[in-house]
Amino acid sequence: MGGVMRYTLLAVLLVTANATAARLVVLNDGEIIHSIEEVTPPAIEDIMLDPGIGVPPKRDSYGGVDFGSIINLAERIWEVIVDNKATAEVKYEYANALPLGVKGGMELEAFSDLQVHAYRLHGENYFGSTVYDVGYTLVHRYNGSYNGHGRYLDNVTVLPSKVDVSWGYNVNLSVASVTASNVATKLDPVAALVMDLSFRVQSVMKVQEFHANYEFRGDSAKVRAIHR
Repeated sequence: MGGVMRYTLLAVLLVTANATAARLVVLNDGEIIHSIEEVTPPAIEDIMLDPGIGVPPKRDSYGGVDFGSIINLAERIWEVIVDNKATAEVKYEYANALPLGVKGGMELEAFSDLQVHAYRLHGENYFGSTVYDVGYTLVHRYNGSYNGHGRYLDNVTVLPSKVDVSWGYNVNLSVASVTASNVATKLDPVAALVMDLSFRVQSVMKVQEFHANYEFRGDSAKVRAIHR
């Protein structure tokens, strides 16, 4: 079996919760046509988050709040789909972008309702058969403030909504990294969080890996997507 084959395709999409994008071919490798597309997101009430999501982890306070310095107090890497199955812990994992010094998102106020954005990644062979079909939903809250300061993010996560894989193929999806930053000023901060999703497809003959970067901002319901 050959090594991991990585492919890069620059494609930037600016999406909203109600918009859908055209199908984008990520790779045509001579065996499988791999495509990604934005799809209609599920209704909020259909998203199965664990009731514990949003409860901050137990961390020591930094002894004062620095509004302009933004950090992720939650997770930075986690598995979403392993060997064609959603992981048991996936509903507990999330990231955030909060001011330095708070213990968690529960110390902030005015967060938006959950925002949802859904994608479908699938591969078809030259007989027109779909060999894998994976759906996932991005979730986040924005606009949180601390004592009237800043615009921050919480409950940023990805949930698998569909995993159909043909015999002979193996699919894995993980959050490879999460990076939090301030994209405005120290006095009027706006949090941003970039989540790097790694998608790995393995067959008997080869292994292929794709990446999708999603940028969330504390002042917007939109998500900027870069698929590569």
